[in-house]
Amino acid sequence: MHGLLENVEFHEWLLRTDIDLAEQVQHGGCQRVDCAGQLHRADFPRKIRGLAADGASSFASRIGLCCGLCRRRVLPPTVRFFGRSSYAFVAALVAVATTLARGIARGARLVGAAWSTVARWTRFLHCDLVCRGVWQATRGRLPAELPVEQLPLSLVEAFGSVESDDAWLATLRWLSPITTTPLFTPRMPRAG
Repeated sequence: MHGLLENVEFHEWLLRTDIDLAEQVQHGGCQRVDCAGQLHRADFPRKIRGLAADGASSFASRIGLCCGLCRRRVLPPTVRFFGRSSYAFVAALVAVATTLARGIARGARLVGAAWSTVARWTRFLHCDLVCRGVWQATRGRLPAELPVEQLPLSLVEAFGSVESDDAWLATLRWLSPITTTPLFTPRMPRAG
C-alpha cells in the first residue's frame, strides 16, 4: 500500500486516467444553460504534496477545461488530486488507511502532513462523504456492503486486494466525482 506513493508507473497510470476523464467531459461541451459552447483544455500548475519527489512529475498540472463561449472554467473529475487540496488523492487515502491501522502519527508522517490535516481527511471519509449526494447515488452500485468506519480500506477491498494497484485505481476512479467541488467547509480566515 505504501509503495503507491513512490510508484512512478502507477502515477503515470493516474495521469492517463485523468486525461480520459477530462476528454469525456470535454466531448460533452459546456453544461451551462443557454451556452453549449466547446470546452478547451486549460491546465494549471500544481505543487503536489504527499509523494516522493521523483514520482511527482506526472502531478505538475491539473487538467482544467474552459468554455469557448461563456469562458467558465470546468474542473473534470480527477484521480490524481484530492479535490482542491495540494495533496495527491492516493496520498490522502493511504494516510487515512495507515491511520486506521497504525495511528494518526504514522499516517501524517507517511505523507508529510499535519495531524490535523489527516484527522480532517479521516473525518471527511467517515462522516461527510456518506452525506454527499454523489455517494448516496452511486453507493448501491458497489458489489459489497461497506463499513463506513473502515473507509478507504473497505472501498479498496470492494474492488480487490489492498495490495492490488488495480483496486486502488478503481477506488480513486469511483471517488473521482467528489473532486469537482470543494470537499471541506471553508476554514475560518486567518487573523492579521
